[in-house]
Amino acid sequence: MIKLVTGSGEDLPGVPALTFRFPGSGLINYLALPIGREAAPFLEMLARTIPSGADISEDLKSRLRELKRPVDILVFIASACPNCPHAVRAANMLALISKKIKTTIIDAEVFSEVAERFKIRSVPMTLLDGEFLFYQVVPAENLALKILSRDTDGYMEEAFLSQITTGNIELAVKRLLDHPKAEASFLSVWEKSTLSIRMGLLLVAEQALDQNPDILDSIVHRLIALLSTEDISFRGDTADLLGQIGHPEAKESLEALLQSDNPDIVEIVEEALKSLKTEKS
Repeated sequence: MIKLVTGSGEDLPGVPALTFRFPGSGLINYLALPIGREAAPFLEMLARTIPSGADISEDLKSRLRELKRPVDILVFIASACPNCPHAVRAANMLALISKKIKTTIIDAEVFSEVAERFKIRSVPMTLLDGEFLFYQVVPAENLALKILSRDTDGYMEEAFLSQITTGNIELAVKRLLDHPKAEASFLSVWEKSTLSIRMGLLLVAEQALDQNPDILDSIVHRLIALLSTEDISFRGDTADLLGQIGHPEAKESLEALLQSDNPDIVEIVEEALKSLKTEKS
């Protein structure tokens, strides 16, 4: 089936769009002109052929065909992008394999409002289920494995980290507020974070706490334990985060840090203590 969509009412991020569905395959949408570099993966999709070296194993194909939960893949491209055809080819291939996979190719320049909605700053960018971002080209096998691991704790952590590293703070905030296990993912990323990642996490925490002041209460005890780390920068950032959360359980441990001989730590802790609530409702 090939269909031109020009109006609303379809489950598409924008219009006009071309939609394709073949027997035994998922839906493939094009919000892009398949010309220039993009002609090759488009013609391969129409012919349902896979170039040599781009295929995935039969085991992965079989597991993708057995998917129970739908998969939504968005691939943002640009006409002058040399690597975008590889990202398109990988996503299209998976949709051709499984009925449960929907792939949408989006020209980020033509559909700039859609790109802005997802905070796309570079291409190619592959977005899995609206939450996991792959910067640059992701091989079809890697994308397939990520799809098959969606219900694992490791996936949740990696999805959260992908949002931080690509600067998609709003998406990370939404994940933290909406997913029941997201606090654990937040903590896991925090424990292994670099300074730049922590800066992103602090922004996420600030915005999420504005909407739900109790959202990070479940990780306070573990954060308190992290105040004893030897990394002064990490210790200060953790104190800052505990101040944002405002849970009174952190008071005693924060007060102990006032004895630090590092003036920066003392200043951060003093500010954190001012933010603590006298009791948690």
